[in-house]
Amino acid sequence: MDERSIVAAQRNAYRAAFVKHGDTPLGTHQSDRTSLDLRFEALMNNIVPHLGPGATLHDVGSGLSDLYGFLQSGGLDRRIAYSGTEIVQDMIDHAAKKYPGLTLRNRNFLDCGIDERYDFVVLSGAFNLLAGLDGGEWKTMCLALIKKMYLHADKAIAFNFLTSYRSYSDPLLYYFDPREMFDFVTTHLSRFAVLDASYPLYECTVTVFKKDYMSAVHDHGDLKKYFR
Repeated sequence: MDERSIVAAQRNAYRAAFVKHGDTPLGTHQSDRTSLDLRFEALMNNIVPHLGPGATLHDVGSGLSDLYGFLQSGGLDRRIAYSGTEIVQDMIDHAAKKYPGLTLRNRNFLDCGIDERYDFVVLSGAFNLLAGLDGGEWKTMCLALIKKMYLHADKAIAFNFLTSYRSYSDPLLYYFDPREMFDFVTTHLSRFAVLDASYPLYECTVTVFKKDYMSAVHDHGDLKKYFR
């Protein structure tokens, strides 16, 4: 199946959920508000200490911009310039009314231009739903998206995924082996990575920092040898 067909399958699945459930967690294939907020907390946990005034953050698969609402509730929206990419126009239209002034783009993030830069690029929940796709094809697409996120980030990326370490399986969902994912990011992106599986949900959050950014953060002579 080609990339366009994969995106179409995902778009149809998410649009159907939004039409049925509206502006609720179920409308974006999330189970409830408690788990949604816990997911966002884990997503931002390693990024928040690095948020300076005017930091730019791009949300891939932004849905109804619930992440922006979470940031707003904690006052973090005043420290960042938030923008998002979403493939369902109905969700963008709703989010734009709810949060006027946000820059939200209807597109496949894999198509964005190389000159588009952000301090941080994040993704939450967008890898979970198979939408009837073949697991291998969906995995390949997800890994391509992770690489693309890293390409456009100047400081770090963060994303989450359902973990293969679980007590039950849903055939509609896709589960990654966290060992394979950690090996993927440290091999193809950066060794400055954090994998967090310490919260109750059957998922993991990965944060990957750019080498050059970490070198600037840890600018001490005794540490220079670790950045050669």
